[in-house]
Amino acid sequence: MKKTLLPLITFLFLISFTHEKLNAVLEKNMNSTSVESDSIFIATELLGRPTDKSVTINALAYDDLEVYFEYGAEPSNYTNQTDVKQFPGREPIELIIDKLSPNTRYYYWMCY
Repeated sequence: MKKTLLPLITFLFLISFTHEKLNAVLEKNMNSTSVESDSIFIATELLGRPTDKSVTINALAYDDLEVYFEYGAEPSNYTNQTDVKQFPGREPIELIIDKLSPNTRYYYWMCY
């Protein structure tokens, strides 16, 4: 399993990305024979449904992937890990990270 460091993003950061924009990106990349930014993922990860104790991470890959996330409250010190899950290619990857402390900044990376 390859560990890939994604850009550090805090769970407190809200992303504004409309369905129209997301659908346009997905359609462009799924119908293309080349990918502009990443040869593994159709779309980069997107944080959604944040609460004071959880967040959902979504991504979309071309091929089947075994995925888990490591995360923690300090950069490069990922003290927690989600369960490892298999995701079919071209189907949404959706993992919930829960049991988070309210008002705490978290850092993560995706391992696949």
